[in-house]
Amino acid sequence: SMRGAVAFVTSTATDIVGAILNPQKLRKWMDTLTQFNSYLTATGIGEELDEAILKPLWRGRLFDNLKILNDIQELQDNWDQRLSHLSTEAIQKEKLEEELFMGHRMMRFATAAYGAEMVRSALDQGATSEELNTVDKSIAFHTQIDPEKDIVYVNVGDGGDMTTLRYFIAIDHQTKQVVMAIRGTLSISGALVDMQAMDTEFCNGGRAHQGMAEMAHQLWTHCGPKIQKLFVDEKET
Repeated sequence: SMRGAVAFVTSTATDIVGAILNPQKLRKWMDTLTQFNSYLTATGIGEELDEAILKPLWRGRLFDNLKILNDIQELQDNWDQRLSHLSTEAIQKEKLEEELFMGHRMMRFATAAYGAEMVRSALDQGATSEELNTVDKSIAFHTQIDPEKDIVYVNVGDGGDMTTLRYFIAIDHQTKQVVMAIRGTLSISGALVDMQAMDTEFCNGGRAHQGMAEMAHQLWTHCGPKIQKLFVDEKET
């Protein structure tokens, strides 16, 4: 939606200004771009992107290709919907309704992590300025929790940080869960993290996307003690 696009442009502009004023951040950007370019060259993906995107763009056929891909995806989606309809008939209604409720509820928490403009552009387009005039209020309004009692911690800056993602921690009494909602990509810094696609060691012998693994580690370092303390406090009460 238009509000979501405005939020993205604002976040990107703030991110660029932050990089210009912060040489360390700008250097991190350049290092990431250099690594990404080396990765594209070494894997041959760069040549594939050139064939799939750049050459069709110069020849004026890119949007025709995208239209074909969209049509194919719509056909696949329609087929998936038919299969889903057939499979859900065999699922107990109560279980299905419970899963839909949980999915819908968690999506509200996920959307709230993006900020008030994203909340307005999602399901709460009729929300008033008073209901969304602070970060805590917009989170509480969209997730239907108490802004004073249920929101434990909020870390939502301008989104231009390549070390710690925007997130918040809350208690959801409806589902009896502690929820940590993490914002995805909505800035250049976030996109550069996505571009760090080389694999790295993760979780005792596993492998993961380098950028996301580093973000997960930084995020847990930042919020892990808060979550652990929260579980202890809730258990005592």
